[in-house]
Amino acid sequence: MIRLFTITLLVSSGLLFLVQPMFARIVLPLLGGTPAVWNTCMVFFQASLLAGYLYAHLSTKWLGVRRQTMLHAGVLLLPMLVLPIGISEGWAPPSEGDPIGWLLLLLTATIGLPFFVVAASAPLMQKWFSSLGHETSDDPYYLYAASNAGSMTALLAYPTIFEPLMTLSQQSAVWTGGYVLLALLTIGCAVAVVRHHKLHHTTARGHATPTVEHSHALPPLLFMRKLRWIALTAVPSSLLLGVTQYITTDLVVVPVLWVIPLAMYLLTFILVFARRRLIPQHVARRALPPAALVLLLMLVIEATNPLVLIVVGHLLAFFILALACHGELADDRPSTRDLTSYYLMMGIGGMLGGVFNAIIAPHLFTTVAEYPIAVAAAALFMVRPGELWNMQRSVWIHLGLPVLLGAITLGMIALANTLELGISPLRLLLTAGLPALGCYVLSQHPLRFGLALAAVFFAASFDTITRGHILEAHRGFFGVHRVALADGFHRLFHGTTLHGTQRVDENGRPHDPDTPLAYYHREGPIGQVFAAQHGAGRTNNVGLVGLGVGALAAYGQPGQRFAFFEIDPLVQRIAEDQRYFTFLSDARHRGVDVPIVLGDARLTLELVEPGTFDLLVIDAFSSDSIPVHLLTREAIAIYRHVIHDDGIIAMHISNRYLNLQPVVANLAASLGMVCAIRDDSYITAEHAAQTGREGSVWAVLAPSMEQLGPLSRVGSAQWIIAPGDPDAAVWTDEYSNVLGALAW
Repeated sequence: MIRLFTITLLVSSGLLFLVQPMFARIVLPLLGGTPAVWNTCMVFFQASLLAGYLYAHLSTKWLGVRRQTMLHAGVLLLPMLVLPIGISEGWAPPSEGDPIGWLLLLLTATIGLPFFVVAASAPLMQKWFSSLGHETSDDPYYLYAASNAGSMTALLAYPTIFEPLMTLSQQSAVWTGGYVLLALLTIGCAVAVVRHHKLHHTTARGHATPTVEHSHALPPLLFMRKLRWIALTAVPSSLLLGVTQYITTDLVVVPVLWVIPLAMYLLTFILVFARRRLIPQHVARRALPPAALVLLLMLVIEATNPLVLIVVGHLLAFFILALACHGELADDRPSTRDLTSYYLMMGIGGMLGGVFNAIIAPHLFTTVAEYPIAVAAAALFMVRPGELWNMQRSVWIHLGLPVLLGAITLGMIALANTLELGISPLRLLLTAGLPALGCYVLSQHPLRFGLALAAVFFAASFDTITRGHILEAHRGFFGVHRVALADGFHRLFHGTTLHGTQRVDENGRPHDPDTPLAYYHREGPIGQVFAAQHGAGRTNNVGLVGLGVGALAAYGQPGQRFAFFEIDPLVQRIAEDQRYFTFLSDARHRGVDVPIVLGDARLTLELVEPGTFDLLVIDAFSSDSIPVHLLTREAIAIYRHVIHDDGIIAMHISNRYLNLQPVVANLAASLGMVCAIRDDSYITAEHAAQTGREGSVWAVLAPSMEQLGPLSRVGSAQWIIAPGDPDAAVWTDEYSNVLGALAW
C-alpha cells in the first residue's frame, strides 16, 4: 500500500516539474523571451499550485475522505479534454497592446486543468493515506519526501534527457502518457481508500460513514502558527530566487546553473520530511548563524574571487538556511486533521516568496537586495512562538542591540572614508569584519541575530567604496545594469557581462565616438565585416539586434540607416545618456538615421518588409545565458527573409561556457547557407584594460560563397568556413540542446 501511494506521488510531482519548462519552450517563439512572459508563467504556475492545494483542503473538509475520492475520480477525467499539451492554430498573440492577458488565457486553456489536478495530488494522497489505518497513517508527511524526490528527478531529467533527446511534440506525448499513468495510480489509491472505509467505518445500518472531522474556531495561537508556516515557506522560496539571481548575474552566468540551487531546495524538503532524518534539526539551527555570517561577509565586501569557492559558499550557505527553515516547518507539522490546511499555508508561502522576488523587488531595489533580506529573515524566523512571550520584558534589549550594531557599522564606514583607506584589508576589517563579529556575539538569540543581520546589511548599503567606480545602477525586468568608470573608459555591465565601452577624456566625459571598442573594434571580426560590406556598397540599410551602448553606430556613414532592435528600454535609456555614451548621438549628427525599435527581436523582425537589410547583425548572444528562440532554424529563416538576396547575417556568438559554433554552422547548412567563423577571443585582460578592446567570436551566414567576399579567404587569424555536422541535430522551435553545447 505504501508503495502505491509513494509511486503515485513520485509520478505526480515529476509531471509538475516537467510541464513547466516544456510549456515555457512551447510558448517562447510566440511571445519572445521577455521577463514579463517568464514572470507571468511563474505566477500562473504558483497560483495553480495554490488552487490545487485549496481544492484538496476544501473538498476533504466538506466531503470527508471517502466521498472526496469519488469526486476526484471524476476530476481526473477533465484534463483529458485538453491533452496532449500544445497550442492549436487558432491561438495568436495580439499584434498590439499588452499580451499578458492573452498569455494567462492561453495558460488556463492549455495546461490549467492538468496542472491544477496534478498539483492537488501531494496533499490529497497524504490525506487519503492518513485514513487507511496503517501503522504510519498518523504521520504521513514522510510521503512529501517522496513527492520532492520526484520533483528533483524531473528537474534533473529535463535538461539532461528530455530536452536533448526529444522534440516538444514528443515531450508532450510522453507527458500525456505520464498523466494517464497518474490517473490509473490515483484510481488505485482511491479504490484502496473506499475498500478500507467499507470494511472499518460502517454504521449499525451498514452505510458508509465519511470520516469528516468538524473543526472548531481556531484559537489565536493556531492562527499565529499558520502565519509561521507561511513565513517558513516564503523565506526559503525567496532565498532560492535570490541566490540564483545573484550567482547568475553578479558572479557567473553559466547556462542551466539555476538547476543546482533548485535541486538543493528540493533536497532540503526530502531531508526534513524523511522518516529518519540524516541531519537533525538542532544541527541545522546551530549551523545557520555561521552560514548567515559567511553570506554577510561575502555580500558586504562583494567577494568574487576565488570564483569557484565563492559560488560554492553561496550555495552551501543557502542550503543550510533553507534546511533550517524547512526543518522548523517539518517539526511543527500538525495532526492529519489539519494536513491539507498545512499544505495550503505552504502553497501561500511559496507564492508570496516568488511574487516578492519576481514582481515586487525589481520595483523597490536597484540591486538584488531581496537576497540579504531573506538571509536576515531566515535567522529571524528561528524564533519559536513560545519564545516570543518570554522576550516581552526584554524587548528593548532585543531591538536596541541590533540598532546599536548598525550605528557602529555606519561609524566604521565613516571612519574608513575619513582615513581614506580605499579597498584595503584594514577597511574590510572595520566595515565588515567587526560588524560580523558583533552579529556573532548576538547569535545565541535568534531575534537579536536576525535583526542584527538586517541592521548591518542596511548600514553596509551606504558603503560604496567597493563599487565606487559605479556611476549609475538601474534594475528592471531584465536584471541590474551598471555604468562603471575604470581605466579611462565608461563600461556598461549587465551582471558580469560587458555590453559596451567608450573612452573618456581627462574630465570624465565620453569622447572618440568614431572608435568602437569592446567586441566591436575595427580590427576585430565585426570590423572586417563592415569593411567588406562598405567596400561592396552594401551598408545602406543595416539592422542590428541588440543595442548595448550603440557602439556599432560608429560604423554608420551619412545617408545610411542603422536600425537597432532592443528588448530592454533601460538599455536604450543608458545608451542615449550622453553623460556616459555618445555613439548614437554622434552618428545622428553625422547624418546617420538611427531608429531604435523596442521589443523581442524575433517578433519585431517579423514585421519588417522582406529584403530590407543589406546586413543584419545579431548581437543577442554575448550574454552567457542565451535566448534560445533567437537561435533556431525558424529564427534564422526570419533573419534571411529580411535581408537582400546578396545580404549577409553576422552573429556575435562569444560565450564563456557554450560552444555555439557548430550550432550556427548546422543552422546555416540546414537552410542552404554558407557559414564563416572567426575566433578572435584571445585578448588578455591586461590588453583589454589598456585598450578597451575585448576578444570575440563571430559567425557570418550568407546565401552563397560569393556574398562572403573577402571573408571567404582562409588565412592566419581570418575566417574559417564551417560546413556543419550532418550527424548533429539542428536546433528548431521544437528542439534544442543547451546542455550539449556546453564547452566542457
